[in-house]
Amino acid sequence: MKRSTRVIVLLLTCVHCATARSAAAQAFSEARLQQACETLQRTPLATAELQTLLDVSRLATNSPALRSRSMAAYSISFLLRGNTNAFERAAQIHRQTFPGDPTLISVNRDAYLAVCADCEGTGLTTAVCPSCMGSGKCKSCAGSGHLKSSDGADTPCPSCKRSGTCPMCAGKKNIETPCPICKGTCRVIKLSEKVRANYLSLLTNMVAICQDDMDFSEQFNQAKNENDPAKRTLLLQALIQRFAHRADLKPARALLEKELKNSEAVAASRSKQREQEQAQREIEALRNLRDSKDTAPAIATLRAYLAGHPKSANQAEVQTLLDEMETQQARKQNLKKIAYGTGALVGLVLLVQLIKPLLLRKRRSGGTVKEIDKTRFSDPLTLTAKESKARVNNKDPEADDNPS
Repeated sequence: MKRSTRVIVLLLTCVHCATARSAAAQAFSEARLQQACETLQRTPLATAELQTLLDVSRLATNSPALRSRSMAAYSISFLLRGNTNAFERAAQIHRQTFPGDPTLISVNRDAYLAVCADCEGTGLTTAVCPSCMGSGKCKSCAGSGHLKSSDGADTPCPSCKRSGTCPMCAGKKNIETPCPICKGTCRVIKLSEKVRANYLSLLTNMVAICQDDMDFSEQFNQAKNENDPAKRTLLLQALIQRFAHRADLKPARALLEKELKNSEAVAASRSKQREQEQAQREIEALRNLRDSKDTAPAIATLRAYLAGHPKSANQAEVQTLLDEMETQQARKQNLKKIAYGTGALVGLVLLVQLIKPLLLRKRRSGGTVKEIDKTRFSDPLTLTAKESKARVNNKDPEADDNPS
């Protein structure tokens, strides 16, 4: 069991190391590819750099864009080396491997082949027959068609079969042979400017892609390693905006979406905290109204808060405070009424005390009943009707007091 565990741990370690090496090799190959392309722009047939193109095209972990362009550039390098057959085979492999990039190799046969000037496109050249040396006669029988046997008899010439003509040129004196320049293909290699332009364009494009990949990787790592969430969000937004043309933005977009959700959650939490703090400050201010001397404005403030915050968590507390303030106000009003009534009663008592001496003084100045002259008064019951009427018409106070 322990041995099996050790083997598993060893295998996992090897896999981890291989993965790390593969990632390092990919990063190194991309930087190396950029350097190789820059060198090939100056020296188109540098052997080591061409091998780099081939290695990158074979490495499956590289991006398809770089692999396709590396294979296309390596294929065109065969033309620069004069090997059209190898170019055509490599171009065919490129079309099969990367069917989505048919225009990367834009050169056709007319761009690197021209009509052979030596044979004028016939593929053949005319030369004096080396057998008859231009005589057209069979050199075996000297054109007679017969040979003398040992006994002197004529026998047919085995070379020309009695025709007497040269069997090589058939009597034409000249023979046609494949053109030594074009090897009978009628065309020779003649590279146009399109070939070099296509090659340099691929190299330049690969340099730009490598630089773009390295810039993207650097900025993405910078964003991932940023500790400040706000700065990290800004870096990711700038990254996606700058590299919108890339097809591998999914991890960056996912990370940005996560950051935005976190930011929204943090903002909502802060907003809720601010609302709670504001509510706490408001409730503290409302609690302080309990000590207010002027209860009317305090009650108006409490009623306005309850009307404006019907779902407040402090509604019960505010309502209790309002009830206390209203009770306090009613108590003050009752006390005020009692004070007013007591004051009025005390004032009335004082007024009576002030008026009472005056009344007593007047009574003293008017004399007592015993001192009044009773003869001046007459009993109304003893008056006749005529006397009563005369007294009313005269309105004489003296007459009232003394009718006689």
